Amino acid sequence: MNDLILVIENDKDRLCAISDILRSSGYEVEEALEKNEGIAKAKEISPDLIIMDLDIGLQFQEEELRELKGDRKTTPDLIAMADQGQENHISKFLREGGSGYVYKPIKETDLVLFSVKAVLDRKELEKRNRFLISQLKQVAIKDPLTEVYNYRHFHVKLSEEIIRSRRYNRPFCIFLVDILSLIHISEPTRPLYISYAVFCLK
Repeated sequence: MNDLILVIENDKDRLCAISDILRSSGYEVEEALEKNEGIAKAKEISPDLIIMDLDIGLQFQEEELRELKGDRKTTPDLIAMADQGQENHISKFLREGGSGYVYKPIKETDLVLFSVKAVLDRKELEKRNRFLISQLKQVAIKDPLTEVYNYRHFHVKLSEEIIRSRRYNRPFCIFLVDILSLIHISEPTRPLYISYAVFCLK
């Protein structure tokens, strides 16, 4: 599935031009002519990237921009289209959550496409890194064969429970099961008991 880009631009000719550039490069594109329409459409379609006229971007209150950005894990990055001489406004836009900018009028289409690709590639890399980190965390705390939590995880959880017990002034207990003791169970039923014990420990 191609990346979905929302373009918010109040100049209809410029809106059509930037949309055509993106579509010709294989991106899916949705359009909006003003701020409120753009917010509504962003919530409706959940785009991967939003390209907006900087003047429209500056109309956003800080809270609105934060809401539009939301959690970087799931919500779009923002690129502004700015005029020469708007450097101070560009800096404000970037500080408040923008991911990049391009100058208008759009003359170098390759530069626009490069900026778009760079932002989307970075977004994909961040997503992949988050997945690898989550996998690494699981490898660090689980036995790869049985998927039972290991000794390291036990100590982490033990420390957390001790802190919780002290904070709320409540006692807690530890229940330990020696799986090796199950070898005394008769052979036909032993696998069933072991499987049940492992299941309870997960």
